[in-house]
Amino acid sequence: MKKLFVIAAVTLASGAAFASKARLSALGNGAHLSDAQTIFQNPADMTLWGDWATFEMGTAGGPFTYTPNAANTATTGHEGGLVRSAGDARWGFYMGHKSPTASLSRSNAWTGGAGTILSEENPIEVFYAQKADLSWGASMFYSNSDKKSSKLKQDTMGLRVGARAAMWDAWLNVGLSNNAKDESNAASIKEIKSNSAFKLGGGYSFDSLYVYGSYASSGFKGSAAGTDTSDVSGSQMAVGVIDTMKKDGTDFFYGVSYQMDSYKNKTGTETKSDATYMPVVIGIEADANSWMVLRASVTQNVVLGTIKDETGIIAAGAATTEADTWNNSTTVATGAGIKFNKFTLDGSIGTSTAGTRGVIDASNLLANASLTYMF
Repeated sequence: MKKLFVIAAVTLASGAAFASKARLSALGNGAHLSDAQTIFQNPADMTLWGDWATFEMGTAGGPFTYTPNAANTATTGHEGGLVRSAGDARWGFYMGHKSPTASLSRSNAWTGGAGTILSEENPIEVFYAQKADLSWGASMFYSNSDKKSSKLKQDTMGLRVGARAAMWDAWLNVGLSNNAKDESNAASIKEIKSNSAFKLGGGYSFDSLYVYGSYASSGFKGSAAGTDTSDVSGSQMAVGVIDTMKKDGTDFFYGVSYQMDSYKNKTGTETKSDATYMPVVIGIEADANSWMVLRASVTQNVVLGTIKDETGIIAAGAATTEADTWNNSTTVATGAGIKFNKFTLDGSIGTSTAGTRGVIDASNLLANASLTYMF
């Protein structure tokens, strides 16, 4: 109990912490979860709760990296927003949530090395949803930068729509633009331009079972001095099932999915990356008492699965030309949430990544944290 009070004190001292990225991470990104963050997949999830405002911080870090069985969202930086109700309608406004597709494409490597390709900056998103027997929601996100002094530009824009009924849910995300340009060197202008991008998915509940699937397609081109330096297209497919057991404030679940990802760079000598994997997740979320909830999960890509990564996208630059099995992927994640009246403070409890597996590292404690107020 003393250690729990220590965690509570550290959480309060951190100044920001709700169940959002920290919660999803602690629960292995289980596909059945609904949360403040899942509105960025299915805007109809806004109708599951009342009015709220959330403020989130994450560990600042390097560029986007691809992680099997992860949400593959840009987790660094600060973000926050609110959702308010008007009768059966919901409207929301959010700042700072970044696009994983934009993060994946914004690398100097795709334009031939030196230069400055801006990351997505100051994105905003507006939401609207209607609660009914068949609830629905929609949102639009936008980001734009024009740095005239350094001659750097970038923009992103897209739409999301979704629906949710008692037994099923469905959603579609569409990227309308994803561009970045470096015009600082007139003789060698560097540019990233997106092709069409979309992701669709949904699920159906059978008693305690949730069966789900999704498919995504995206692509982008890089160029320098008017010459194509990259032409990347990719797709991701997943199907899975999760069994949930809820009783007396405890949510225990386990599930498995099969996923296939493919990327191709058609410029020059064509390279291709393919990955298959079958991640298993086991997780639990339980009330420790009236004011604290604890969470934990373990995930692993079991037995089946190979990776052949000629483009270097899937393994974040470590290109391979042969089909290998996945490296060790067993991961335990933990988290804690603290409730104070209408406030919820939530944070992740990290583990060391420097060879002391399973040992709590104070530098990773509350690496992702958030504060949510329910009106």
